[in-house]
Amino acid sequence: MTATAKCSIDIDTIGFDSQAING
Repeated sequence: MTATAKCSIDIDTIGFDSQAING
């Protein structure tokens, strides 16, 4: 995987975490 792919995964993870916090 490239660094860009890793970054996109990190962004996706943050997005899911935000949704969970917002309920």
